[in-house]
Amino acid sequence: MSLSAALAAYYALDESSGTATAADSHTNAAHLSTVTGTPTVIDPGKVGKARQFSGADVRVEQGADEANVRLGYDRDWSVSFWLKYSSVAIPVGVNCVALVRGGASGEFLVTYTTVSDAIQFWLFEDLPGWQAVGSVTGFGDDAWHHFVFRFNGTSKRCRLDADGANEFDNSPPVLPGGRNYVNGSASVRLIFGTIGDGGLHAIDEVGIWASATGGGGELEDADVVDLYNSGAGRDYAYVSAGGGGGFQSAWARGSNVMILPGAL
Repeated sequence: MSLSAALAAYYALDESSGTATAADSHTNAAHLSTVTGTPTVIDPGKVGKARQFSGADVRVEQGADEANVRLGYDRDWSVSFWLKYSSVAIPVGVNCVALVRGGASGEFLVTYTTVSDAIQFWLFEDLPGWQAVGSVTGFGDDAWHHFVFRFNGTSKRCRLDADGANEFDNSPPVLPGGRNYVNGSASVRLIFGTIGDGGLHAIDEVGIWASATGGGGELEDADVVDLYNSGAGRDYAYVSAGGGGGFQSAWARGSNVMILPGAL
């Protein structure tokens, strides 16, 4: 599909100051509006500026949300972002949160860890808890890397891409004991940051593709390659012609279960 189709949210993370942190990066409804701690401006980032998160709890949380951003088990969606971290700068054996939708009633989670230097992708189940569905290793070299997670709500196919190449193409693990993956909620929030884990990372150019009806959010292979290869300044691939840093109406292995801190 076209990269401009079903783009539900885009976060340039180019801001230099202000409590909104995302004055030109938002969904239809609201900016990333709650800041905890002090995310550091990185200039240059991967595309324009970026944000670095470090410490025990430094994060930015989305404000009011919309149903078309929901990353549920019943719909197609994709999440794309650039991530930069050093595996020697984080606590040994700790899963550090980079990006998460929700907490006690979550949907989608990205963590990084010193264990095998892995980026891990998780879906939420009704245990409650998180189930690992895919991972990639060897990216903690303090350089920018691009990740895309794609989910098909009909086939339940999970595809994970790193730097334009497919790394994982499979179904989520079957849950025992009648447990299920959840469909998510429009009331949960998108959060960037360390979230109590003491990690250190920078993130840039986050895009979410989803729709209120459940279809149209799964990127094609060519879209993933375009995202990885494109972009300078505000002409990034999924920003409509004419630029502007924010929302445009035209518009990434190990123990399987992790429980996030209840403070989320």
